[in-house]
Amino acid sequence: MLCIFMVAAFLYGHYKKMGPVITIHFPNAEGLVPNKTQIKYLGVVVGKVTDLEVDTASGTVTVSARLERQAEDLAKEGTIFVMIKPQVSFQGVEGLTTIFSGV
Repeated sequence: MLCIFMVAAFLYGHYKKMGPVITIHFPNAEGLVPNKTQIKYLGVVVGKVTDLEVDTASGTVTVSARLERQAEDLAKEGTIFVMIKPQVSFQGVEGLTTIFSGV
C-alpha cells in the first residue's frame, strides 16, 4: 500500500511540474537531440526538445518541446527561440557554454 502511495505521489509531482508542448520551426536541426537538448531562459533550464520532424515542403525542421510549468508564459504566438552555438571570431569566443551543455 505504501508503495502505491509513493508511486502516486511521484506521478502527481511529475505531472504538476509539466507545462505545455510547443512547436518551433528552425532552418535546420544541427546539434538538437530529442530528450537531451535543453531550452534555457536567462540561464535556467525551462524545457527540453522532445521530437524533431523534417518538413520537406518548406525545407525546415519542426521541433516539438515540452516546457516546464514555470515557463508556460513563453508558450505564446510570437515568442522567438534561437539556437546558440559556439563561435570563434576576432572579437572572441561566444556561446562557449553550449560546448558543455549542448545547443
